[in-house]
Amino acid sequence: MSYLTNDLGQSNEIIWFTVFRKEMCGDGVRFGVLFIYFKLYKMKNLLLSLVFLIATLTTYAQSCQEMIDFVKSKSYGTTYTSYDSDAISKVTFYNTQIEYQTYYFAVVCFKQEYSYGCNEYIYQVGSNTKLNYSMYYLDSAGKAFWEYIQPYNATLGCAPN
Repeated sequence: MSYLTNDLGQSNEIIWFTVFRKEMCGDGVRFGVLFIYFKLYKMKNLLLSLVFLIATLTTYAQSCQEMIDFVKSKSYGTTYTSYDSDAISKVTFYNTQIEYQTYYFAVVCFKQEYSYGCNEYIYQVGSNTKLNYSMYYLDSAGKAFWEYIQPYNATLGCAPN
C-alpha cells in the first residue's frame, strides 16, 4: 500500500488490486489481467469500491461445467476406464488447440455412492500426463490419479482438494 498527501496534508490510501483472469469463450481461452485501482477518501468510497470489485469479478465468472462442455466440444478425448477402482470411474484426456497453442485437459469422473453416475471434474494438466497415467492406471487408478493428475488441482480451481 502506498500513501499520497493532498494539499491539506491529509493522507489518502491507495490500494491496487490485480486479478488474473482466464476466460473460456467461444473462440478460445482468453487470458487477461484486470487492474482495479481504488483511491479511498472516505469509508463510503471503500464500500462502493468493494461492490464494484465483486460485480466485476462475478461478471467474468464461468462455471466449471461450462469449461468441461467447451473442452469436450473442441476436441476428441481418449478415455481410460477403471472398472476395479472404488473412486474413479474413468479419466478422459483432451488436447485442445486454442489460438495456435495446445492445452491439455483431463476430465476425471468420480463414482457416486449408491449410483451408476459420476461427478466430473476438469484439470488442466501437463503434456506428458496422459502417457504417465495410461502406463499405471491398470495397476491402481487411484494411485495414478494422485501421482499424475491431482497435483494440477489448483490450476483451474475446478477440482476438489
